[in-house]
Amino acid sequence: MNKILLPLVLALATFFIASFAFSTQHSTLLAIIVLLVVMWTNEALPLGVVSLLPILLFPTFDIMSTNATSLNYSKSIIFLFLGGFMIAIATQKTNLHKYVSDKLLTLFPSTPRGILFSLAITSAFLSSLISNTTTALLLIPIAMY
Repeated sequence: MNKILLPLVLALATFFIASFAFSTQHSTLLAIIVLLVVMWTNEALPLGVVSLLPILLFPTFDIMSTNATSLNYSKSIIFLFLGGFMIAIATQKTNLHKYVSDKLLTLFPSTPRGILFSLAITSAFLSSLISNTTTALLLIPIAMY
């Protein structure tokens, strides 16, 4: 219960303090931001729920319309990141990153310079085929192994 009470108290305090310097709409937006950030950081609600709360809260408090708010959830860059994350998770789940790491380490020496060179060659090859974001996401599990 305290995990949900703390964000509400901080949001109300933010609204009260911000109302001295900002308009009501701006103060409300600041309070909602504080509410969401504190709920996110102390895990009062699951992350997926907190991330969808602006769709409910912004129209309720007349910050933005539902259509304007939900448009931000379907930008193409969001799907680019989502696809990259899915490919990286699939790579880890199937242990492909271990296979790739083992093969790279047989081609290059196991020195720090050799490891960096193998990652550089791998990233150059992957970047020519897929987006840089996905390349970075794929290299993280390979480098960590």
